[in-house]
Amino acid sequence: MTDPTQKIWISWWIALSSLICIWDALFCLLRPYSLPGNSLSMFWGPYKHYVKFDLSYGMEHTTGFINAQSLGNLMESTLNFGYLYLVHKVGTKESRRTASLVAVISTIMTGYKTVIFVLQEYYSGFSSIRHNPFSEIFMKWIFPQSLWIFVPFYLTSLFGNHLLSLASGLPVEKAL
Repeated sequence: MTDPTQKIWISWWIALSSLICIWDALFCLLRPYSLPGNSLSMFWGPYKHYVKFDLSYGMEHTTGFINAQSLGNLMESTLNFGYLYLVHKVGTKESRRTASLVAVISTIMTGYKTVIFVLQEYYSGFSSIRHNPFSEIFMKWIFPQSLWIFVPFYLTSLFGNHLLSLASGLPVEKAL
């Protein structure tokens, strides 16, 4: 099996998703200052529309879950930047092995956190988004959530299989 740390698209995904997660987390954690019309809103222009779409991002419908999720975003982003550092700055064979372990942890965090986010909305009767037409829910919620679940779990399997093959000394197909 090829070493997944050598695939550039993975590094791009990890970097871009981390930046998005940090931006989102800061919006949530800095509320009400980041909300439309307040002192920091200029940094989160698109959120002036999103807070109307997903009411959990505003202040009147929050349970605290969004802020808890935001802390998870910051933790996973920290691990992701550790991964990028180990792969692209240190770059040794040993650091890439460690990076694979870090990637397994952070990608599990990303996928699981998104599943919990979706389940929280499901069990609340879609209370934050049900006021929208389905086409909007699909484009702004279902499709993005799907990406944040399937890509991280796919990456978890790539890195996990790579670590299994390293641990067993066998090709990945025989290690399973």
